[in-house]
Amino acid sequence: MKITLVVLFFIVCCWPIHAAETNLTLTVDGVTYSNVVFGTVTPYAVSVRHSTGAASIPLAKLPADLQQRFGYDPEKAAWQRKAELEAAERIRQADAAARARREGNERQAALDAATAASAVLVRATVIQALPNGAIVTLERPNKFPDGSQFWSSENGECFILGIAIRDDTSDPVANGRADRSPGFALPKLSGIYDGSTWTGYIIPSGDYEYTTVQGAYKKVPRYRLKP
Repeated sequence: MKITLVVLFFIVCCWPIHAAETNLTLTVDGVTYSNVVFGTVTPYAVSVRHSTGAASIPLAKLPADLQQRFGYDPEKAAWQRKAELEAAERIRQADAAARARREGNERQAALDAATAASAVLVRATVIQALPNGAIVTLERPNKFPDGSQFWSSENGECFILGIAIRDDTSDPVANGRADRSPGFALPKLSGIYDGSTWTGYIIPSGDYEYTTVQGAYKKVPRYRLKP
């Protein structure tokens, strides 16, 4: 009884191996596959297992009898292949776009961090409100030898990008309708008007050219808010 069970166990265990072995030999593009077992069939290819591994073989390269067996239709195969290639290309483009956005965000984050590190604390006094910001004078914090703080004035004027006030009146505070621009923003409640002040962190951002109320052309340093 024990001998019979052992023999049956051996037969059952070995059956898949022997079942996978065939006498079919297939040559495609000069490559010969032996013990071929066919697997999944698509309109343009069939997967095979063979004595040394696995492969996907185009139906167009099979003998006529195998093409007939697998229902090969050249037009249908070309359409299916084209659709799959287009789908793969869409996926590739989506992956590339996502990777580009991710890398762009990482670069921007690094740039923002480096830019933020260059921010300085100032107190700004508005000289002239402009449609996209204000011409100001700056003061920077300083300390006396005893450690007490004071504001030291800087020579010259500069421009800070900020709220754009668009009013029909000469008073920029009246009917104070404001559009926020990226960057610097003076306190919205007080508006932008000559003589108002603002304290915060600003970052150098090149130069700014403008025309004064007297019609003179000026070029001054430009700043924006710390992000």
